[in-house]
Amino acid sequence: IHNLNYTRETFHYETDPDNHIEEFDYFKFYEYLRARGTGFSFKMGFLYKPIQILRIGGAIHFPYSFRVREDYYSNIEAGFDTPDANGDKVYTSSSPNGSYDYRISPPFKVIGNVGVQLFKLALIGMDVEFINYTSMRLHRGNNGYDFMIENEAINEAYRQVVNVRGGAEFKFGAVSLRGGVAYYMSPYKESEANKDADYLSLTGGLGFRTNHFFIDMAYVYMGHDEYYFMYPGTDPAKNTYNQHKFLTTIGFKF
Repeated sequence: IHNLNYTRETFHYETDPDNHIEEFDYFKFYEYLRARGTGFSFKMGFLYKPIQILRIGGAIHFPYSFRVREDYYSNIEAGFDTPDANGDKVYTSSSPNGSYDYRISPPFKVIGNVGVQLFKLALIGMDVEFINYTSMRLHRGNNGYDFMIENEAINEAYRQVVNVRGGAEFKFGAVSLRGGVAYYMSPYKESEANKDADYLSLTGGLGFRTNHFFIDMAYVYMGHDEYYFMYPGTDPAKNTYNQHKFLTTIGFKF
């Protein structure tokens, strides 16, 4: 059972400080979106150990359906250099509060992995993940809308990808050292602007375990570049994302 809770706030601001545009002073646009939903999924996998030190596994994540509700609104403000007949230089307008219900099916996914255990000293593993993003679907809008145009756009823009993850853990008594790297291909086709928006993730960690207590600490870095279009047909802005996470887990065994 999966919960979805996504919030996005978009602020767009333009200004003309040197008066290159006659009468125009500034422009502000704000947009709010919150999506909430629940989904049920089915996953099936296996593990096989042909020899004691080798583990081979695989899993299939079957497509499922999220029931989603979106709430949204926006407002706009524009300022001018010269006031109008009423003395106003600033104009504002807000949209009504909107909401919409629909269903979305995430993509089909297959995972294969292999792990090698070197006595009780080290564990090395690798995952290979196949995702078919063209299998994503929107459907069952609350007004009977079938999303035919949107689903055709998904087929035209997205592709199948193969993601790779690898990691290792080395044990020194009660202390463990961990490291990992992951590479996620861009889900966009070669014809799309974000065809090179691949993700790279690097992880390093330290753990301490006894029979009754453990603590794990990790640092995770993820970075990628992505183009953003404010309006269709305009030049995009290139956004660089660098995400840093520090994670700590503490546990007691009874």
